[in-house]
Amino acid sequence: MKSLPVVIAFGLAMLLAGCGSSAPRSTTSPSADASASATTRAPDLKAELLVISDLPAGDWSVVRNTTSGATPSCFAVVRSDLDLKAATQAQVTFIHGSNSLPVFEELLAYLPGRGQSSMTAATHVISGCGHISLTLGGQNLTGVVRPVSFPAVGDQSAAYQLSLSGTVSGQPVTLGVDAIIFRKGDIVATIQYVDLGPPLDITALEQITQLAAAKVS
Repeated sequence: MKSLPVVIAFGLAMLLAGCGSSAPRSTTSPSADASASATTRAPDLKAELLVISDLPAGDWSVVRNTTSGATPSCFAVVRSDLDLKAATQAQVTFIHGSNSLPVFEELLAYLPGRGQSSMTAATHVISGCGHISLTLGGQNLTGVVRPVSFPAVGDQSAAYQLSLSGTVSGQPVTLGVDAIIFRKGDIVATIQYVDLGPPLDITALEQITQLAAAKVS
């Protein structure tokens, strides 16, 4: 049986990104050509993702071929909307150390002509999450999503914190999640940091979030 941190990391690595592989990837929807003009070339989002050397010093590695667990419905709605509307998207998930926590993830979605409306819709959904629950190891973790102050990023941005608590594998667990969503042109990005304990002081993510925005074309 996996250790508790591994169970938690695999279950929460994609709160915003939904289900699927968390290795760096790029996908193109069947409607991409219809969504973008013939003279506009979609950006290479995979090349614009953060890499290990961009992260704070530490024992980081890229997660490959993992599958997320249950996802709170409001976050699943955000990912579903991005999946439906994006012409291309790419994501990467990093874990720190041998215990698979903390988890750091970035998702980029290119939505030609729909970036602003998709960003507005995403923040509306997340802001309305309120109390949420997540099932891990057959047990529920519950908590509250709350918006927090964060320096402006890109053309639009918003930041949230979640604190989830409950019992997993017979042990009391508190998970802190810092989530940031920003838009730069028609690219919408989500960044999240998941670790045991309360959420970080979200200002700790400011530098890396600004770096992520700088890499987006």
